[in-house]
Amino acid sequence: MNKKISALAISLAMSIGLTHSVNAENTPDSSVPGTGSRAEAESKSKTAATKQELLAPWNEMNQQFRSAYALARSDKYSTSGPLIIQKEDKLILDYKGKREETNIIPAEYSLLKSVAHIPLTIFVILEGADGKALSKPTLERLNNFRKSYSIASKNLELWNLSDECLKRQHLLIDKTSQFIDEIEKAGAIDSARLMEYTRQAGPLVLENAYEAISFELKAIDEQMKKWQATIPKDEWKRLHVAVMSGHMPREQNSAMLYFQKLLKQKREGQNIIYGEGKNEELYAIELVSTHMLDKDIAVYFFKDPWRMHRDLLSDGAKRYLKKHPPKRNSTVSTSSQ
Repeated sequence: MNKKISALAISLAMSIGLTHSVNAENTPDSSVPGTGSRAEAESKSKTAATKQELLAPWNEMNQQFRSAYALARSDKYSTSGPLIIQKEDKLILDYKGKREETNIIPAEYSLLKSVAHIPLTIFVILEGADGKALSKPTLERLNNFRKSYSIASKNLELWNLSDECLKRQHLLIDKTSQFIDEIEKAGAIDSARLMEYTRQAGPLVLENAYEAISFELKAIDEQMKKWQATIPKDEWKRLHVAVMSGHMPREQNSAMLYFQKLLKQKREGQNIIYGEGKNEELYAIELVSTHMLDKDIAVYFFKDPWRMHRDLLSDGAKRYLKKHPPKRNSTVSTSSQ
C-alpha cells in the first residue's frame, strides 16, 4: 500500500469556528412578532447577505488551509514507522510500502461466541413480551431457532474442547431448550422468569467470552511476535496501531487492552488509536496521520501534546456557558411540562 495517499481533508477543530453559518445569527424571522418593521427586516436580511459575500474570500482562503493540512498529513504518514490495523477478523501490517494481512479469529473463537449468542437470541425474541400471550410469529421464531442450534450442536464433540468447556456448551443449550418448553406450555412469559433464565445463563456466557477472547489474543500475540522479529528495534519504537471497531465495544475494547499492555500505554491517542464506526483501511491511515500531525500542532501552539484530543472550542464553550448558562423558556406553559 502506497503511504503517499491522497488524503481527504479533515479540518482542525479551529476551522469549525471559521465555517459556522451566520445565517441563523443574522437573518430575522419576520413571522415572529416584535422583530421590527418590514424595512428593518429587509435591512437586516441585506446585511446578512452582505456578510456572506464578505465571507467568500475567507472561505476560499480556508480551503487552502484544508488542502495544506491534507498534504502535511499525507507527508507525515509517508515518513512514519510501521502501522498495524486491527479490524474485524484481520490484523494488517503496513510497513515500507508493503502490506501483510493475517486472520486472527480462530474457529474456536467463533464457536464459543455463537453458543453464547443462544440465550441472547432468546432474550431479544422475547423482549417486550412480558405478561403477554406469545404470538404465533414469536413461537415460530423460537422453534426455528431451537431447530437451528439443535442441528449445530450435533458436532460439538468433534471440536476437541476441554471436558469443562464442552459441558458448559451443553448446559447452555439444555437450559435454553427447557426454558422454551416451559414458556410454550405456559403460552406467555413474565419478566421475573425471563430474568431468572438470563441470570443463570450470564455466568456461562461470560466464561465462553473469556475462552473465546483467549483464542483471539493468543493469535494476535503470536503474529505480533513474528512481525516484531522482522522489524528493527528503532523502527518498532515508532509503531502505531489503529483498532477499528464500532461504538459499543469502545470502552475496554479487548484489542485495545492488548495493545496498551504490549506498548505500555495507559490511554488511547498516543501510538494506539481507536477508530469508531468505520472499518476502511484508508480511514485508519487518515486517522493515524491526523493524530500524528495534530500532536505536532498541539505541542507547537499550546505546549501540550494532548490538547488537540480535546475540542479546540471547548475552553471557549465553558467560558461562555459559565457567563450565559442555558435558561428554560419562562413562557412554556405548565400543561406542556
